[in-house]
Amino acid sequence: MARGILRSVPTFKVRLATDADLATVLDVQQVAFERARGGEPAEDIVAAVEAVQGEEGSFGLVAERGRAILGHVTHQPEPICHASGGTKHGFVGRAGLEPATEGL
Repeated sequence: MARGILRSVPTFKVRLATDADLATVLDVQQVAFERARGGEPAEDIVAAVEAVQGEEGSFGLVAERGRAILGHVTHQPEPICHASGGTKHGFVGRAGLEPATEGL
């Protein structure tokens, strides 16, 4: 960046997703993954995000600007086979970002 030029950096807040966010979260996931798939349906992603809601140890985070949800990621405990005895480790997946905000 050239010296002396300031660039505006968009800001957003990250918070735990609530039950009230679910419909918007599912919409964001569907739009994001359909775009990533070149328009192919993303019902499998939407169903997977919806299926883990309320599972023990799972939670979602949303990124929002104002009252608009821009993105969502799901954390889900996932068993991983280990020499130490199958300790559960966190798995983060199914991250969706509203296409208009990509690159923030």
